[in-house]
Amino acid sequence: MSAGMQCDSCRKFGLPHAPGWVYVVREKDVSTPMAGLMAALGGTADTSEPATLCSMACLTEWAYVQAVTEGQATGKEPQP
Repeated sequence: MSAGMQCDSCRKFGLPHAPGWVYVVREKDVSTPMAGLMAALGGTADTSEPATLCSMACLTEWAYVQAVTEGQATGKEPQP
């Protein structure tokens, strides 16, 4: 039995499978948008860590953080 789910952005709690919540899974094949959609529908998407978000505002904030934090640093920090 599940106690519920929690938004990965604002940390709000909700009931399992509540209407209006958004689930984001990472795509294994990102060569085309349709390939990603089919992977999600067919169950071949990477669901090891899906994001659970309570609203489109939280989805926007979560996506922004993912975009600005992914990847490696490209240079050296300036030394004082």
